Amino acid sequence: PAPIAMATAVPKSVEEVQDLEREVSGSVLKVNGLVRLVGGLGAECSSEVKIKCSLALVRVFKKLAKQGFLVLKEDDESGNTQSEVKSASELKKKNKRKRTETPSSGSARKVRVWVRERFSEAVEALGELLTSAEDGREQAAGFHAGVQLAILKDTETGRLQQNGVLLTTICSILENALISDTLTSHMDQKFLVCFDGAECTAKILRSALTGPEISEKVQSNSFRILLALSRKFRQGDISEDMMLVDEKSDPAQKRQKTLNPFFAASDKLAKTNKLKHLISHAWMAFFRHKLTTSDYKGVLETMKDDILPVMQDPLLLFDFLKESYDVGGIVSLLALEGLFTLMQKHNLDYPDFYGKLYKLLTPQNLQSRHRSRFFSLVQLFLKSFKLPSYIIAAFMKRLLRISLKADPGVCIFALALCFNLIKRHSSCEVLVKRVPKDAGALAFLSLKPFGQDPYDPQETDLSKCGAMDSCLWEIRALGNHYSSKVVGLVRNFTDENPPKFEIDIKEYISETYSTLYEEEAKFRKNQKVPLRYEPPKSFRGMIA
Repeated sequence: PAPIAMATAVPKSVEEVQDLEREVSGSVLKVNGLVRLVGGLGAECSSEVKIKCSLALVRVFKKLAKQGFLVLKEDDESGNTQSEVKSASELKKKNKRKRTETPSSGSARKVRVWVRERFSEAVEALGELLTSAEDGREQAAGFHAGVQLAILKDTETGRLQQNGVLLTTICSILENALISDTLTSHMDQKFLVCFDGAECTAKILRSALTGPEISEKVQSNSFRILLALSRKFRQGDISEDMMLVDEKSDPAQKRQKTLNPFFAASDKLAKTNKLKHLISHAWMAFFRHKLTTSDYKGVLETMKDDILPVMQDPLLLFDFLKESYDVGGIVSLLALEGLFTLMQKHNLDYPDFYGKLYKLLTPQNLQSRHRSRFFSLVQLFLKSFKLPSYIIAAFMKRLLRISLKADPGVCIFALALCFNLIKRHSSCEVLVKRVPKDAGALAFLSLKPFGQDPYDPQETDLSKCGAMDSCLWEIRALGNHYSSKVVGLVRNFTDENPPKFEIDIKEYISETYSTLYEEEAKFRKNQKVPLRYEPPKSFRGMIA
């Protein structure tokens, strides 16, 4: 008789799960144990029981698939057929089979229908587990089970049992409040390394992000998975192994590709282009939504290395990056980094770039907690030898003017960067050697007073700020700084024999009060401490 689904107790321990698996795998008559194994994925069970039930269901359904219990035949009671009748002769054969049908075959059909229903329940239970699980091991086990159920094959027909299993699995992950690193690592190493796994993931993410509104957790989880997929594609770690396609679908085409290497190479190129197309469209669907602050920063930090290389047309992100500049702070600078990449590698024409960068040179940004990243990007943007002299002069004046009221870390970076800029642009060397006309800058410079500095720090137009008509008197002012490191960098400008080569600016990007204090303390560590002001001249003087 066909098995009947009955309300039974869920397994409470790992030993019960193992006993149930042995019973169901040992005999089809014990297939009712599937109900308990599916129930072991419920919220009332412990984490270990859920993990063991997930893996046990995979092994049990694999064995049932080999025995043909997961594929519904043409004449099953469910009414679903795997193939259509294409001629009258096939219809006669079908009716003849029905007339000669034995009672045992009718029972087998009922078992197949029942097993298919339990298969669907298992997929739904795994989806609920992936949506609610907080433990990383539960998430990884549920995802592994979902993928393995999606690639089950029947030994007779070779057909896959997907039926939306993979769609349910990935969509359930997107609904989880917190994706663990264990799950992302498992996906990265076991699933996204295959072409078809990466392709299905990109398609599902694109569909999930196409809607007008999505929740923050779906947006955040989609970003994490899509970023992992983009990194795999960029690094070339996606192999040609196929998980989700039927190997028996077209044996002639497979044999042709094996015999002719040209077809294999062209097929790989076609797969790569198709996958890049899907990833690019998924990213564009993601950027159409309003991003949270954390996702905003994550996107801009990975834009240059992970997102732009996988886009079919990176220039489509110009509007997004341009709007990101208006956010302010470090977000604006990261947006300029993306724009700079588009200018450098994709021929973007954006004349306002250096004007926007000039506006970001404020005391707040130069003394923020992200200033090491800020400094590294500023020196990267000003590295070109082809920049006009008035732009270089404006940036030097602004940096040095801010340094007069900033901490030593800013002064050190500004002096090092200005020295390198002068080495690259010899036309700006006059700003250091120039003596002001008719008057001087400050009284302590021993120069005659000449009036106001022609440089206007409030002017945002680099060609009109007057930097080329001014001089870098701020360098001599910094020569009186209390920090010996700042004074040492000033000597590079004032000595008769200055260094002939550029300074390695990476050494000065991360300078702070704490690093300067540590260097000073380490320098004075082995020095003798003076015990008295005037040393004694004789033994009597010591006694006195």
